Amino acid sequence: MDPKHFDKLAEVVGRRKILGGALAGLLGLGTARLADVSAKGDNKKGKKQGDKKSKHKVGDEAICTPGECDPIGCCTASATGTSCVSLGTQLAGTQQFCGDASGLGTCRTCPAGTHCGIAASGPSTGQIACICDAGTCPNGCCYIDGSTGDAQCVVNGSGVPLNTGDFANGFFVCGTGGADCELCSLFPQFINGCCSAQGFCQEGQQATNCGGSGRLCQICPGTNPQCGPSKVCTADAPCTAGLTQCGTAPNQTCVSLATNPSNCGACGTVCPNSGNRTGICVGGTCGLTPPPPPPPPAAPACVAPNTFCGGVCVSTLSNPNCGGCGRVCKSCNGGVCVNKKKKKKHHKH
Repeated sequence: MDPKHFDKLAEVVGRRKILGGALAGLLGLGTARLADVSAKGDNKKGKKQGDKKSKHKVGDEAICTPGECDPIGCCTASATGTSCVSLGTQLAGTQQFCGDASGLGTCRTCPAGTHCGIAASGPSTGQIACICDAGTCPNGCCYIDGSTGDAQCVVNGSGVPLNTGDFANGFFVCGTGGADCELCSLFPQFINGCCSAQGFCQEGQQATNCGGSGRLCQICPGTNPQCGPSKVCTADAPCTAGLTQCGTAPNQTCVSLATNPSNCGACGTVCPNSGNRTGICVGGTCGLTPPPPPPPPAAPACVAPNTFCGGVCVSTLSNPNCGGCGRVCKSCNGGVCVNKKKKKKHHKH
């Protein structure tokens, strides 16, 4: 091997070991494992013949095939063919390229609402995977594909079923804020239901939660709204017998034209008040409440010391109105009750 090619190879190997150690610190994989993987890559390169330039480094100019990148990279398409991409860079940034820590596969692009990171749960726990959380999926829920270990972000009420390849494939789900998805299709009543704005599975048959196929539930408008058999809001149902719908949408109401003073005989006919009498509707015709009863007669002016009692002027200086109407005393003196003391008898000795 000529000296120039040897020096170049030594430089690539040295870079691989340095970057491998950096990722070990980031992912907690251990330097021993990465050094072993690096050594295997060295042996493979040592078997190459001739002075052909090495193609197994990380960088935009590198040409690679799946499984031939550094342990911290994966192979992805580029403008010049294929490139080895550093996962250490991807994990620290916001880009979507994602691979595996051993560099055994090609890069994949994480779907919308997810990003490349270290999985905290599921089959890829502790490994590089597409992960989903409240920051990436605020308007939907997160679901981990049991067959791949990658997460999906499903927008709440989008009507898009899961496409995971595992047992839940084709299920409609609900959820918001990056929380775990509710698998609505697991429950018979929700199989063709809708998602509430709060991210809960609904049957989709009520006027307040109307809808199906995993779409966002609708609140049916009108005064007597209904959710039809096809889980679609229908026009306002007619008023019950004896009532008529009056007003304009969305403030329509069912009223009785025979008794409603604001819609007497016809919608919009208002029975007016008059003086101290209130307008009423009787049999579809406006009228007035009966006049109020007359006030009690005013008390006549009595000459002192007389007082008006029982409809007449009486003296309050004597019984039976001693000092006030209806006050009876044993003895009344000028309107004051007087209790006379009995005299004690003196016995002669």
